Amino acid sequence: MEKQELKKLLDKHKQNQCTDEDNTLLENWYLKFEFADLPPLTDAQLEEIGSMQALKFTPKKSLPLTLYLAIGLAAVLALTIVSLAVWPQIRSSRYGTDIEPGSDQAILTLSNGQKINLGAAKDGTLAEQGNIIISKSGTGELTFKLRPDAVLVDPADRAKRTDSIRGQIVPVPDPNQLNSVTTPRGGQYAIVLPDGTKVWINAGSTLRFPSSFIDLPERRVELIGEAYFEVPKATNLMDKLRKRIPFIVKTSKQEVTVLGTHFNINCYGDEPNTKTTLLEGSVRIATLPPTSGAGAARSTTIKPDQQAILTGNSLKVNQIDADDAIAWKNGEFMFRSESLESIMRKISRWYGVDIVYEDKQVGKKLFGGTISKFQKVSEVLCMLELTGEVRFKIDDRTITVMR
Repeated sequence: MEKQELKKLLDKHKQNQCTDEDNTLLENWYLKFEFADLPPLTDAQLEEIGSMQALKFTPKKSLPLTLYLAIGLAAVLALTIVSLAVWPQIRSSRYGTDIEPGSDQAILTLSNGQKINLGAAKDGTLAEQGNIIISKSGTGELTFKLRPDAVLVDPADRAKRTDSIRGQIVPVPDPNQLNSVTTPRGGQYAIVLPDGTKVWINAGSTLRFPSSFIDLPERRVELIGEAYFEVPKATNLMDKLRKRIPFIVKTSKQEVTVLGTHFNINCYGDEPNTKTTLLEGSVRIATLPPTSGAGAARSTTIKPDQQAILTGNSLKVNQIDADDAIAWKNGEFMFRSESLESIMRKISRWYGVDIVYEDKQVGKKLFGGTISKFQKVSEVLCMLELTGEVRFKIDDRTITVMR
């Protein structure tokens, strides 16, 4: 298509005067844009792209999809054909419909069965459990804190009368009475546990935990799905020796034990393996006792920038860039030679959509790239389509994957 013809079509599109034929021409040009013959990018063009487009350009990681889009947009800017504001409209007409990204939403279920919608709840105190106050902060975090008037006493003194001026004796928590935070598809949430551990819970996940860790021999929580943990080094406040107590994350297939560290666990039921990625400190991973005849339990310890992958009864450790594993927590989709099937599972969870394949073989293709996960789904799909390897169709909340 000649430059002047393209400019006329884009002008008509901005004025909502395009016919169906005009829109088809625009869409075909957009999807078949030839990147190979473009002039080199200047620093000014790259800077302009970075200031106008939500997509994050990260040359350090050499991510193909990001680079392709950056080149394409730079070419459009360099030729002064159209402003970037036109592209969302073109994407919308390309798919006919669009889907908003996920947001901070979750359901808190207390040990007594009470349910609280955290996305709709107002800031402030939500509930009290014994001497624990459950609150929602102004930044949207869910926090569990000990009442300021609670008195921590030695377990041997539990039966003694307490001076009411000094407050109440903290009751021993029942380890079988657990609270839970569940995020739906299209939701995520951050919480602060009673010991100060910060947890970011990804979409379609559940974290179960006691209201307090006081007098418990370990800080144990249970995870389904994915979460990122920042665990502080803790002391048992009830122990005169201030003995350090472990923090344990139990999934359906393994236990991760730490004292103080930052790590991510991905254990979705629809994923082929469980991945534990360490960013700081040290963690020990132990598989749960296998069923009869399934082989012996295994364990390993990993260091920062290592990832333990549990597949069946096989446990192996890889050296990786740990930032890739927590891109979701930092607001990004980041793919590095990742299969389309894996990418579409992430899209399904975050946008709350169903995925259908016309040809399942296309799901085996590998892609690489990075983009903000707070864009509409069409943004992500367009990035993938720019490779020329795949096409998509959106129908209500179902995305069909095509060659």
